[in-house]
Amino acid sequence: MFDILQRASRNGSDEELKADTRQHRGGIGRRKETVNPRTWATVWWLAVGGMLEIRMDRHSVHRRLALLLGFVLVMTAILGWYTVARARSGVENLPVDKTKAVEKGADRSKEDLLIMLRPDDHIHRPARVVQLGWEITKGMRRPDGVLKTVYLINGLFPGPTIEARSGDTVIITVRNEIDGGEGLSLHWHGLRIANAMDGVDGVTQQPIEPGDAFTYQLDIPQDQSGTFWYHSHAETQRADGLYGAFVIHAPVKTREAGIAGSSSTYDTDDVLMVGDWYHRSSMDVLDYYRDWKNFKIEPVPDSLLLNGRGSFECTRAVPAWPVECQKAILPELRFSGQRTRLRIINTGASTGFSIAFAGHSASLLTVDGGNLVAHSAQGSGFGILYPGERVDLIVQRMESEESHITIALDRETMRFPNLALLATQQFPIATESSSVARLGHENKTASIVDLSRVSGVETAIPNKASATVLLYTTISYLAEFSNRPKGFINRTSWDTADLSATLLEMQETSWPLETAKSVQHIASNGMWVDVVLNNMDDKGHPFHLHGHDFYVLSRHYPSRRGVYESYNPFDSTYDQPGEGPNVLNPVKRDTIHVPSRGYVILRFKADNAGLWMFHCHVLWHQAVGMAMAFKIPPAGC
Repeated sequence: MFDILQRASRNGSDEELKADTRQHRGGIGRRKETVNPRTWATVWWLAVGGMLEIRMDRHSVHRRLALLLGFVLVMTAILGWYTVARARSGVENLPVDKTKAVEKGADRSKEDLLIMLRPDDHIHRPARVVQLGWEITKGMRRPDGVLKTVYLINGLFPGPTIEARSGDTVIITVRNEIDGGEGLSLHWHGLRIANAMDGVDGVTQQPIEPGDAFTYQLDIPQDQSGTFWYHSHAETQRADGLYGAFVIHAPVKTREAGIAGSSSTYDTDDVLMVGDWYHRSSMDVLDYYRDWKNFKIEPVPDSLLLNGRGSFECTRAVPAWPVECQKAILPELRFSGQRTRLRIINTGASTGFSIAFAGHSASLLTVDGGNLVAHSAQGSGFGILYPGERVDLIVQRMESEESHITIALDRETMRFPNLALLATQQFPIATESSSVARLGHENKTASIVDLSRVSGVETAIPNKASATVLLYTTISYLAEFSNRPKGFINRTSWDTADLSATLLEMQETSWPLETAKSVQHIASNGMWVDVVLNNMDDKGHPFHLHGHDFYVLSRHYPSRRGVYESYNPFDSTYDQPGEGPNVLNPVKRDTIHVPSRGYVILRFKADNAGLWMFHCHVLWHQAVGMAMAFKIPPAGC
């Protein structure tokens, strides 16, 4: 009987395994297979089976002892099942939604390049608990016609699009089914959540090892809505496709108040993830970047993906990097309404881009996580959008013979040429004729809106911060590191690869010296902090702050080429280069591009306790140490 039960517990079908993941009600945090419902079922049947065998053998010498043992096993199974169920049943006393439709996320069509959202399913309902179960694997796919091993979430590349509303609790059980001993973790980019759920390998959690599961509990703040995304924060997995969109809809009352833009201003709501793409594995690309012979020049991508799909010209393949390629036919972008809210996310590893519209007008609604901008800037295009950044646009059809979008990759991180890459690509737009609004002719002279110069709405922030953190960052290649590129912030380089526990689990006195020097301690929870970040490098860096938003008070480009114009607020012997800080209507973001040889001044309210990363979002720069952390004490401290 033991043998039969063991085979039954191990040989479930893939569909049963996925169902187990979706329905599992284990506690929040790391879990082993021992809390799987199938395991409790096995214990139950072992106990019952044992008692039945005992009842058939009434002449057993040890019948009473065996009956007692069987009874203990039965009670253990019942108690275990009750404990596991109870641990997951009481989140905020919110109603629970476990439907498959939610897990699948938004609509994906083979005939439409866009991902269509369903805001009406969320903006009218009360807050609730949304439970999702994810199984992460790897498989061979042809995103742009070139065969490559990518990460899959429940068989999807990119991963499922999550939709929720402000105030929801989203519980996601992530099970690692990757072969080969590869751990993983997931970060929820832009969300103000509990630090333990931030998903940073080596900082807030240990990697989820193959066969293990981890449950993320994401308590969405009532005042947070907009366009976000999730991605791996372990090694370089993001560049191989471990990412997806995360959209938080504002409830109707909030929309009517104008916080997230009135829903009456658009008919449909779509997501467009745009990112550079490498045909080699991300670890091979990182090894190339780390090679001293390449002089810290970033690897140039091979292709471009929109929502995980592209079209690579096989004849452009470079002989030095042979690929297995088939012609890929891209579907059109379909705007099904007169006016579309288009949520654009740069999911790339290295490259910024600009996007322009032919046959359409567009106005800027928000940046990053639902942060409103002043006067809804209008133009024929927008840029540059750097890795990790997002914009929400209102796109409307105009009377024109042409209808397409043009995406141009920025060349700042493309110093070496890659003959395989088409750096500027066009994608056709198909619009239903019945829904076209003939409001006028296309303005051929409309300009590209410079996202770096966008202002926010008027806000009440203090004129001065309580503390100022001065930072200098660069990438160097030094003899002591075998001339390999190394990222530095204030002469320290971030590295948690060899830690046996997470920084949160360790006493600070046990942190490695280099890591300890990379952590800035904030004196008290709730204080306003200015971050003056000087970029001493020969290229720009998009920096992302975990767990918080910040106001961009200043962003300064050098006045002439080759000149360093840094700023030290503690040195009164010279004036601040550029304009003074804007405290009236600064734009609010969670990711900001710091110009080469220039600087930014950021102000944030340090009111989310924990250890929060601050790092360059160019994956290769982050991987070689361009990162640090802020430690914020608990509330009341």
